[in-house]
Amino acid sequence: MLGRLGERYRGGYWAATRRSILIAFTVGCLLAVFGSPLAGGSATASDGASAGPRLIVVGDSITASYNDDDGDERQGWWSMVGRHLNLQVIRSAQAGSGYIRRGTERCDGTRFYDRRKDLHGADIVIIEGGRNDWKRCGTDIATVGIHDVRAAVDKFLDWVDSQPVANRSVYLMSPWGPRDQLAGITMTQIIQTEADSHGFQFIDTWGALSDKPGRTYDGIHPTLTGSTSLYRNVMANSDLGSRWTQPAR
Repeated sequence: MLGRLGERYRGGYWAATRRSILIAFTVGCLLAVFGSPLAGGSATASDGASAGPRLIVVGDSITASYNDDDGDERQGWWSMVGRHLNLQVIRSAQAGSGYIRRGTERCDGTRFYDRRKDLHGADIVIIEGGRNDWKRCGTDIATVGIHDVRAAVDKFLDWVDSQPVANRSVYLMSPWGPRDQLAGITMTQIIQTEADSHGFQFIDTWGALSDKPGRTYDGIHPTLTGSTSLYRNVMANSDLGSRWTQPAR
């Protein structure tokens, strides 16, 4: 099932990706600028709502490398979501990480699965990632088999599926800027398919960072305009607003 994303592309794109066993692309994460240590356990966004539902966000640099300062150039999309819903947001995020790839510049960090215990106690989970999962650690250009990526996504989602958090309260998203669009189509297809098969909600964010210029610094990492666009896509393409908006405290 390809959902709305599949409707945006001609059959040739999907045929090409299905014929490809391996897809290579160059990842320029600019870790000197966007690198960030593990942000697991840091309460942000609406700390005053600590008695209410807890939103835990698992992610990569698009989550880890941004802050909770309202209106700041580096305010994160997750901060905007947390403030909109008046929720406490806790991040478990590390630059360079993904379902299959370890984080940090040296690839000596963690994968999403390695940080799974950070999800304990979550009422809502958003998993943001996939952008880094085509690059093998230790090389500038690398290829990863599609089946390997799918297996890594499936393993992590199987674990999440075994937790007390309700399936309808788990959301997946894979933001992509204008760089490496073909790889983005393939990765998004994998994540959407796995989300559907586990009974989780997939949030369509395709185009949020690429429809207009100026939404990323480098084709990957969002500017404030990009983070705002991503936040608006998350709210428009999910039921978070209707289910989880908390009264002001």
